[in-house]
Amino acid sequence: MLSTLLREHSNFISRELEIYLRDCCDHSIQLLDIVESYRDACATLMDIRMNMPELNWYWGYPFVWFVMAAIALGLIYFFWRRGWFKNFF
Repeated sequence: MLSTLLREHSNFISRELEIYLRDCCDHSIQLLDIVESYRDACATLMDIRMNMPELNWYWGYPFVWFVMAAIALGLIYFFWRRGWFKNFF
């Protein structure tokens, strides 16, 4: 509504009021962008929560930690065998 009001130049709107309305329009656009980014963040958090099966299984959380540790150790071993750690040791 504010942008429509600003687009239509009327004799009833003074220059000071037009500046004030333009400022209000800019602030409302900024608020809408912030609300939309918060909505997207909430949707992302809900998706992450739904895609965490380890939360529904008693041994799920330790199992996930074990898998992540095994992958990290496997990568360290792979890089060590390739000679990537010669400068560190």
